[in-house]
Amino acid sequence: MKLSKFPYLVQNEIFENLEHSDLFWMSLQSQNMKKLIKSSQAKRFQSISGITYAKFGCKWYVFIRFKAINNEPERVEFIMTMSEHSDDTKNVCFRLNVSGRIVGFRLSNEYPLPELYFHPIHKTSAFKAIHNCLLDYFGDTVKYIWITKSYPWIVKSRKQFIPQLPNLSVLSDFWPGDSEVKDNLEAYFAASPDLKQFCINGNALELMSTVPKFYQADFIRIFRPCFRTVDAFFLNFQGRQATLFDCQWGFSRLRPFMNRWKSGEAFQKLEYFKMIKQQQPYSMNLHRVPNVNGMKHIDTTKKPPTHSVPDLYTPGPSFPKSNTDPITSHTYIVRETDNRVASVSFQGGNFSFGVWDKTEEEFLRMVKTMQLLKFPYLVQKEILEEIYISDLFWMSLLSKNMRTLIKSSQIMRFRDISRLMYESDIDDKRKVYILFKTKNLMGTDTLGIEGIMGISDHHDEESENDYFQLNVSGKMIDFRLSNRSNLPEAFFHPSERKSSIESIHNYFLDFFGDTFEYIWAANNPEHFIPNLPNLSVWVTNWPKRSEAMGIISLGKFFASSPVLKYLCIKSTTQKVLSPKSKFYQVESLKIVQPLPKTVNALLRHFQGRQATLFFCKVEVFPLIEFMNRWISGKVFQKLEYLKLIFTSNGIALNEVLNVNGVKHIDATKTPPAHTVANVFHTGFGENTEPIVSHTYVVRETDNRVASFSIEDGDFVFGVWKETEQEFLKMLE
Repeated sequence: MKLSKFPYLVQNEIFENLEHSDLFWMSLQSQNMKKLIKSSQAKRFQSISGITYAKFGCKWYVFIRFKAINNEPERVEFIMTMSEHSDDTKNVCFRLNVSGRIVGFRLSNEYPLPELYFHPIHKTSAFKAIHNCLLDYFGDTVKYIWITKSYPWIVKSRKQFIPQLPNLSVLSDFWPGDSEVKDNLEAYFAASPDLKQFCINGNALELMSTVPKFYQADFIRIFRPCFRTVDAFFLNFQGRQATLFDCQWGFSRLRPFMNRWKSGEAFQKLEYFKMIKQQQPYSMNLHRVPNVNGMKHIDTTKKPPTHSVPDLYTPGPSFPKSNTDPITSHTYIVRETDNRVASVSFQGGNFSFGVWDKTEEEFLRMVKTMQLLKFPYLVQKEILEEIYISDLFWMSLLSKNMRTLIKSSQIMRFRDISRLMYESDIDDKRKVYILFKTKNLMGTDTLGIEGIMGISDHHDEESENDYFQLNVSGKMIDFRLSNRSNLPEAFFHPSERKSSIESIHNYFLDFFGDTFEYIWAANNPEHFIPNLPNLSVWVTNWPKRSEAMGIISLGKFFASSPVLKYLCIKSTTQKVLSPKSKFYQVESLKIVQPLPKTVNALLRHFQGRQATLFFCKVEVFPLIEFMNRWISGKVFQKLEYLKLIFTSNGIALNEVLNVNGVKHIDATKTPPAHTVANVFHTGFGENTEPIVSHTYVVRETDNRVASFSIEDGDFVFGVWKETEQEFLKMLE
């Protein structure tokens, strides 16, 4: 085809239907052809975002990246491959003049593309020729990226080849694993050109604060950084985007970071920052947001804008670029120097920070008031599914119609709630939060947590203007944003405490239902404990103090209180409570340092489900009597788990084994492990410790089995729901 003989419009039409890679190779035919293509395709070249060099195996690949259009992922197109061989004349098919240097090519055996073939000693000059050719052809308005990867398990990758070429930025995935690589980190940075992207294992970064070039990279990913690495990062980072994976951090480290950004002292280029915390049983949430001066909030009835910027991370040609994870948060801070806004989010154990190119005034104009009830039901349901349960609760207070809509559309979601907690806070305040089932990063079940509100019976009349009123179960209650937790906090006079808490509790019951536990946690039996429907009480007086709980105080408390769900106390008194006391009806009981009289009384009168006695003394006879009475079926019908942790070497196993009815499993067989759900747990230790024992007893009234064991001075007793026949089948 004599292309040059066609009219210009025909030539242009032909070029428009050719791939960029074909156009590039055509441009190498002559200077005239290159000029023709460049002049006719100038507009088309504007869709190119960059040229990337990446090494996979023993070859380098050169490909074009195109700008994303209409939120579609960025696409790529290969141009050529490059490889080195000690005999650079072998298999060469043709030679071309590339930027004044004659280089050999052959057809790639992987792609229908030419492959540059060069001798190792000519590697630098070969790359220089190709790069200058690309720079001349595509121009300097596109980004030229060199992707390098260093992994300790690939020996050849220890010494990375990074050419010093004009307009070339480096993206480096660096996983140092051996001392040779770690010791040469500083030399690596000193010899390399300016970095655009750097991914690294945090174990090698503890002392990297002295290498400024690392922290000047536009994009950084650090895997498993320790506290010192996180601190060094916050002190030195000057780039645009960063993600810290599986890291150790706390709110104490985030406060100075946000305060430095807010003051304009540091992080002027920052666009996006995310920290993914090491996996924990709990997911952190906004009820523990650090107390940063100037933290602001968008009304929960309004929809905040979603922050997302083009992700600078370039993993390779098979992973098209996209945008950063969206941040839709009602919390934000404003930078003092230019009034720009950063959205702040704490969800699922992750911290996200997105900086807008908008001032606060421009940002707030993007906040929308949702006319939710005007949408079709399916749209309403989809919107509500994306809103945190805590925000749904506050939205439900807007109107009866809104409450009805949320309750009807979120039935399945509310079933994942396992508990609502009224927990003690400082200064006689309380915080309310929910625990719910969720998935962690590994896809396994864990417990999430969301703060709902705070409760305080101290009403500051001097701050009256800060309050807003809401109708809660027919009672008008004052609220304001807490300066500690950034959650709405109910405020009322001490004389209104009982009625206000009753109204709040009744609203929770109406909104969430009664299918899960409502727990009131108190630190002392003498604290205020309401008597409300569907409310269980936990009293935890864990012995941090020297004094123990007095028998008189306990007696008065149990005479007037409901039966407790959980009680943890220290008791060193010689006196014991009456057998009729509700003390023995507590579902889950923990006692620290009980004297023999207290232990004996418990072994005779306990009517609950679970009990653990720490650092106690017991005689053999009361323990044998306990087992005989359980076997008879006359008492301990609710018992699931009992553990006695002795102060000395405990008791002789042979004496307990003399109890009538003790049975043994053949030593050659593995007995099943007994465990039950802990009555008391807050995400840690959801089940009791397993009991694996070859000895058991059988209850006469229903043939149910109890495994028991005496090991390391501890006595444990676990009741199965299975009969003896069912229990023995588990041995097979």
